Amino acid sequence: MDRMLAATAVAEDRHFWFVGLRRNARLMLAQAGVTPDLSLIVDCGAGTGRNLDWLSEFGPAVGVDLTPLALEVGRRAGRRLARGSVTQLPFPSSTADLATSFDVLYCLDDNAEAQALREMWRVLKPGGVALINAAALNMLRGSHSTLTAER
Repeated sequence: MDRMLAATAVAEDRHFWFVGLRRNARLMLAQAGVTPDLSLIVDCGAGTGRNLDWLSEFGPAVGVDLTPLALEVGRRAGRRLARGSVTQLPFPSSTADLATSFDVLYCLDDNAEAQALREMWRVLKPGGVALINAAALNMLRGSHSTLTAER
């Protein structure tokens, strides 16, 4: 996992996949009517927290991740990261306007994936928005998928 995170930290600013992910996520948030006045954004499974940079344009954004290297890299970059699991988010219920998860949930077994979704729902305020990205087809999986043990 550390090897994958180190490679991700180098690539995530310029690699076409990450750039496209952020562009498409912005479009989806605009379509959902998300405006830049949110009180809390929680990125579940944030890794190095790179997505917090642009998510912060919508309001205070905090990432949650378990991996020490990811937390270290992200915090060095000045990103707000909390150590925690997507299956037990360290936030009170009904406190977030937006909960995101980018290419994390399908790395979990079915029970953990369901628990992570319940946790995202739990932390969202009524009317809050969840944005989840996951590979749609097995043929889209590459070396990153192998390193992260995607299911």
